[in-house]
Amino acid sequence: MGKFEGQDTRRKKYYNKGASIENRWNTAKVELGSIVAIFGLGTVCLAVAEGAKAAGASRITGIDIDSKKFDTAKNFGVTKFVNPKYHDKPIQQVLADLTDGGVDYSFECIGNVSVMRVALECCYKGWGTSVIMGVAASGPEISTRPFQLVTGRVWNGTAFGGFKSSTQVPWLVEKYMKKEIKVDE
Repeated sequence: MGKFEGQDTRRKKYYNKGASIENRWNTAKVELGSIVAIFGLGTVCLAVAEGAKAAGASRITGIDIDSKKFDTAKNFGVTKFVNPKYHDKPIQQVLADLTDGGVDYSFECIGNVSVMRVALECCYKGWGTSVIMGVAASGPEISTRPFQLVTGRVWNGTAFGGFKSSTQVPWLVEKYMKKEIKVDE
């Protein structure tokens, strides 16, 4: 993550969380009216939800096994909560059913290779984009059937929202200082 010598704690938090917010500009480019699924509702995922909301997503579904996280997630733009524990079907099928075929964008923020595959498979065939943000443990490999990609789905990965720390983080800090994005919440 780099050193923040002489910089305050808020800037450290901003760099970690704020860069995730900016996926709407750099990696995924979430568009107005998009349907978004976010796997995990930790700090990074909440930042993604805030970014999707700011980009004008019409539906933002948060997926987590801890139902207590939903109340906080609503404050960041999550409009629906799905707990995989409460469904008999695979969660990608549940999401496809809820969205008439799949989401436009999915974000995996957990670092679990099985969930990374699910995040891809819940995307709409033809144009759905899945972004991997979670960092998996060293060793596990990610896999899917080629059919998942040749049908038009896109699988991306990103670190820090695709931002260049030396040139673009000051812009993010400026947005924070103007209270245009949530960091301290």
